[in-house]
Amino acid sequence: VASRLLRKVAAEPVLMSDGLSIPVTISVGTAMLVEGVDAVETILALADGALYKAKQQGRNQVVLGE
Repeated sequence: VASRLLRKVAAEPVLMSDGLSIPVTISVGTAMLVEGVDAVETILALADGALYKAKQQGRNQVVLGE
């Protein structure tokens, strides 16, 4: 799902009122619910860390928090 969203956003530049076309990309950090991790805060922290990693690695990508 996240990879599909990434491709769709990148394929549709934002068209400004003056006709200027601005390319847009996104970075996505994800996390999976795994056995032994049951705190929402932990899962959110994993996803947040993955988002920062995606941005550091060049943006416009999906990274899974581990």
